[in-house]
Parts: sequence; C-alpha cells; structure tokens
Amino acid sequence: MVLGIGEGSIELVLEKTGYRPGETIRAKAKLHLNAPKEARGLRAEFFGEKEERRLHSDIHGRTHHSTTTVRVYEQRLDLGQQRAYSEGEEFQFEFKVPETAIPVQQGLLGALAGALAPQVRWFVSVSLDLQMSLDISKKIQVQVVK
Repeated sequence: MVLGIGEGSIELVLEKTGYRPGETIRAKAKLHLNAPKEARGLRAEFFGEKEERRLHSDIHGRTHHSTTTVRVYEQRLDLGQQRAYSEGEEFQFEFKVPETAIPVQQGLLGALAGALAPQVRWFVSVSLDLQMSLDISKKIQVQVVK
C-alpha cells in the first residue's frame, strides 16, 4: 500500500459521548488490519483543544488576525509497545475527565466572560504508530458538560 493508505482502520467505541467533570470515560479500541502490522506502539489520548485568535501587524502596519488550535489538557496511555499487531485485537482503557474541565464562573460578570471565552472541544483518540508508513488512527469528539 502507498504510505499506509488502506492498511486498515481502528474502531473506537465509547460507553457514551457525554460526560461531567470527574466522570470516567470507558472505551474500547479494536484493530481492523489487512495483515499483521509491525508498529512502534499503540497509544490512546484524551485531550481538550480551543481556538485562539491572535492579532498581528504586517510590515505595512495593517492589523491581521490568525487562528490557531491550542491544547489545553492532555492525558496519554500506552496501550501496547513495539511489536506486530494483528487483525481483531481489542484494547480497553479509561480516562478520568478532570474536575476543572469546565471553569466555575462567579456572578454575572463571570458568566458573561465564560460565555465569550473560546469553548474547549474534547476528544478521545487512538493511534497505531506504524513503521515507515502513515499511522492508523481514530478520533471521536466527546461532550463535557456541567
């Protein structure tokens, strides 16, 4: 296959897609591979990202803005080390949603500031780190609510 395209896929199943701070995310990853694959490892991640807008000036003094994605939280688990991975292997794992996943807003001004602040998007992902090829990965967005 060309650079890992068509090598296989990962099925990622979550117990549910909505969580509260402090809850445990329980998940299962199942490998769907065309043939056994030598990989450097299998990793799961739970992370939060938000968009940040930045103002900057060009050499003519004109103001422009750019948007970048910033990780604000991250947990990683190694589900497997360097070895050959086979079709149908399953891996179960858990992450705990941090208690601080949703900042507490005090009063009317705090609530207004919270409503205007960029929202954090939360994801669970699994990636099989293939040697000399594109990784096989799967990412699912989860909701974290009060």
